[in-house]
Amino acid sequence: MRTQVSENLEAALDYAERGWRVIPCDVEKKHPPLKRWQELATCDPDQIAEWFEEKFPGAGVSLVFGPASGIVDIDVDNAEDGDKLCRLAFGGEWPATPTYLSGTKKTPHRLFRFSEELPSLANINLRDVGFDIDLKIGAIGKGSHSLAPPSRGYQWVPGLSPDDVEPAELPDSFLAWISNQVVGGGGVDEGPAAKSPDEWAEIFAGVDQGARNDSLTKVVGRGLRLLADPGSPDAIAYLVDQARAWNRQNHPPLDDDELVRTVRSIVGRENKRRAGQCVEADGFKIVIRQGDPCIYELHFPAMRDLPPGHVDLKSDQLYSGAKTRDALGDAGYFFQDARAFVKTWPQDILPDLLANAERRAADPSESRRAIIAQAVLSVISRQASHSRVFSEGEEPVPDGVSRYESGDMLISVSLIGEELRYHNDRPTRSEYVEVLREAGCSKVRPGSRSSDRRRYWRMTKRNLQKLEAIAWPA
Repeated sequence: MRTQVSENLEAALDYAERGWRVIPCDVEKKHPPLKRWQELATCDPDQIAEWFEEKFPGAGVSLVFGPASGIVDIDVDNAEDGDKLCRLAFGGEWPATPTYLSGTKKTPHRLFRFSEELPSLANINLRDVGFDIDLKIGAIGKGSHSLAPPSRGYQWVPGLSPDDVEPAELPDSFLAWISNQVVGGGGVDEGPAAKSPDEWAEIFAGVDQGARNDSLTKVVGRGLRLLADPGSPDAIAYLVDQARAWNRQNHPPLDDDELVRTVRSIVGRENKRRAGQCVEADGFKIVIRQGDPCIYELHFPAMRDLPPGHVDLKSDQLYSGAKTRDALGDAGYFFQDARAFVKTWPQDILPDLLANAERRAADPSESRRAIIAQAVLSVISRQASHSRVFSEGEEPVPDGVSRYESGDMLISVSLIGEELRYHNDRPTRSEYVEVLREAGCSKVRPGSRSSDRRRYWRMTKRNLQKLEAIAWPA
């Protein structure tokens, strides 16, 4: 019968294989027993085994968030606030992403991929803006962690464990929204009206009677710039809540009826302004290469010294005005009004282009399955090129590729995950595991020491040939 200790250890090792750093944590106090845990958090299986089997056998498993682990946590303590955030910043539906429940209230923790566009903070407490929600980023400062399953009182939502789904990317709408909650957050203000963090701090600290209306316009305008649909009831309610929170700091505060009328008036003007915006799509064309996944060739016209050309986009890029703008900009395309392009691209430009798109069959090597196999082979080739030949029975290198006289190779499980995390096509763990298993590879623990917890992919010559056939189909 499996004990809690063995379950926690196996889970910690599994998280580490995914590249998620872990630490032991007191389940009652919710605090790690390690000093400098931010620095000691690890994916090393030997260290993890020592912690959970020897030093802290009663500890729970805690995930450490941030760029090193590649994940963040949206911790929702109030279901109503979670629904409200979902409508405002996620389009009304939470994406499928690893989700677990904690405590007697069974409040959800949703794990998402870390994004460099998030504010550079350890944690963001959203209670000051009316949400009983914590965003655990772990970017700088004190670090950020959270107890995770199978620690006592924590369990994965059925169908939303890491074995079921990969961490989803945070949508642009959420990244914009969260930046707006942090004074000086990355990329909130731009253009001639941009304000420094100190200027915003002065406004949010409260203003005197003569400056209230002008400051209210700035506060509401700051929120409007980051809302896709400012006329929706949820958006208006959010803007009013923001304005009321600011108004409480004023000397004296504005009358509430006047504040609400002013907010609605500003929103009305913004809706009229947006309705009048238009970006011409003349010269643009889409060619869809129908593979797995589909690749969208976005052809753009010649301009200035730039000849006509195209950029290859994936679906998540194509449907994002900001990502499409960035891809075109990298190709040298110049925008007369980049902000207007971003706002009008998804609703006004893209639908017409897709309706008239040309469709072509993709080359077999462009299938997602082939792309993943190519990525895995590139990792193996790069690592094996500077690996010596091992004798049979010799211990493999712990964090690389070991080539044996028989022609077999042992490849560190953690190495594959770590290397592919930074690959252009960003294969998920389930994708590359499926490809390796299809090629006939298996996981082994060849270490002669009973305490050696490292696992490897065993690849024979035949497995390598199968993997190459998947990567470059005839």
